[in-house]
Amino acid sequence: MRKRYNYDLEKKIGEKSPEASPIKNVVAEMLEKFKLKSKFTEISVAEAWRKTLGENVSKRTQKLVVKDRKIFVKLESASLKNEILMNKNLIISRLNQAIGEDAIDELVFN
Repeated sequence: MRKRYNYDLEKKIGEKSPEASPIKNVVAEMLEKFKLKSKFTEISVAEAWRKTLGENVSKRTQKLVVKDRKIFVKLESASLKNEILMNKNLIISRLNQAIGEDAIDELVFN
């Protein structure tokens, strides 16, 4: 049997209720509440790393960990490491821009 819902017909279409919040705020609150913010940031940074630096760099990245606003990276190639090291600040700013927040301050190589 179908449930019947009682809708308030006097409410105008498009009128926001006083307790309505943008979905971005709701998701951010949930991540904080369930202590998932750091894991979400780590996944976002890993995806941004792949998109920003490309598939070739991503394939040569052995390990990528985000902790305390730092990215710890282990690469296969020393020459690739030197190239990334020379553009470190630019890469950090592009990663932060890609994830939409200032989550990374430092890039560390293992």
